Amino acid sequence: MKKSIVLFLSLILLIQFFMSSSYAIVLQKQETPISSAMKISRNTIANLLMPISDITSSDIPIDPFSPSDVTLADDRFHDSDISHYTEWWYFDATFTNNYSLQFSIHVYNVLGVGMATINTNLYRAGELLETSRDVFFLSDLILSKTMPYISLNHQYIIWGDTKDDDQKFVYQISYETDKLSFQLEFTSLNRGWKGTTSAGSWAVMIPKARVTGMISYNEQIMEVKGVGYHDHNWNVTVSTGLNYGWAWGRTYTASTSITWASIMETWYRDTPLIVINTNQSLYQNIPHHQITMKAKDFRFTNGIFIPYSFYLTANTPDIYLALNISVLSMDYTTILGIINYWRYHTYTEGVLTIFGETQQIKNYDIAEFICFRFY
Repeated sequence: MKKSIVLFLSLILLIQFFMSSSYAIVLQKQETPISSAMKISRNTIANLLMPISDITSSDIPIDPFSPSDVTLADDRFHDSDISHYTEWWYFDATFTNNYSLQFSIHVYNVLGVGMATINTNLYRAGELLETSRDVFFLSDLILSKTMPYISLNHQYIIWGDTKDDDQKFVYQISYETDKLSFQLEFTSLNRGWKGTTSAGSWAVMIPKARVTGMISYNEQIMEVKGVGYHDHNWNVTVSTGLNYGWAWGRTYTASTSITWASIMETWYRDTPLIVINTNQSLYQNIPHHQITMKAKDFRFTNGIFIPYSFYLTANTPDIYLALNISVLSMDYTTILGIINYWRYHTYTEGVLTIFGETQQIKNYDIAEFICFRFY
């Protein structure tokens, strides 16, 4: 039965690729050590291939991204009446014991056929230790359309709720594979937000979370604590595949969190965004014309020139931000060698001045880079 599901999924993936170009399901995965990549000069053809190099997007008069407050219901299963769509829930966490974990559930529908994958990746010092990708028919899962709740075989996988008079979100996530199991609690430390980009609808439910819980790997049980993040994407359709791709990342200070992204409509034009949260209830969207994002240190990796570092600045009357982001390790995923996805483990160093207070940033973080097409 499992083999037939995989064969059926492969057929659906081919249809999904041509119809919606989502990165949600993958067919091949490999780790790419930094030392094995080929370095090239920034003045080479890489400048022509990468859209976010030396970009200041001041030519768009109206800011294309305008976040608003989220409610717990925004993290429900949105579903859709259209013939093809993709929707996913994403969690990651970096722990004090040098481990990190990424977990996601991807739902996709093509011509009324619903499938889902549950994806888990465990890392130590940024190097991939264990990865799993389980495939299910959508009917195998229970997905609430009123609140963040997903279960399988009468056991919850994601369960979100509120506490402190609805001021904080608290999520329980739990899953088990052959070698890995975990039970984690994500408690929000600041306010979530949502918005719409050319890649679909996006809700950052928890920009910064306190994460505690248990991970069992190879019969070793670890109690863990650290910092986490959770977002949710929906309404991902054919328009997403019309983009070149995107870059995304997040970092934090003791009292803030910083979410950054660049939605690349083409290889020469993008829309950068940065949202800064405080640990109370405030978040600040930086106007795109006050953001500069530079991609640097291009290397030929997995058949494509990709950036191994980023430089970000933002400057408003109340905020100054400067970040140097260096890629330490990555793992690579592809669909048919055409849609390409890299998950980065990064070191972020920089400074944030917000409302007169200056904070230094020195963090090990998680970021991603995705390319839907080569042109």
